[in-house]
Amino acid sequence: MIQTVFTLISKDDKFLLIQEGDGGMAKGLWCLPGGHMNEGETLEQAAVREAREEAGIESNVVKYFDRYEGYISSHDYERADDAKLAALAKKIRE
Repeated sequence: MIQTVFTLISKDDKFLLIQEGDGGMAKGLWCLPGGHMNEGETLEQAAVREAREEAGIESNVVKYFDRYEGYISSHDYERADDAKLAALAKKIRE
């Protein structure tokens, strides 16, 4: 299984989304900054690196929400576990 990390970057009750460029599988879609984890990286290290690479933002991890194992990307949406994703979204809103 490929491990990926996504970051939820917020300021003043606004959230940062990025638009996928020509090189991604989700070309033109809006998404959270994120991507594949490098070997040996922690979740926190990968989140900080992806925020820097994808959005040019230097950040730190303030809150860890949860680990989700399953499909979440646009090309695998039919295999996504909607109940797990809904539970994660609820936790983020709290």
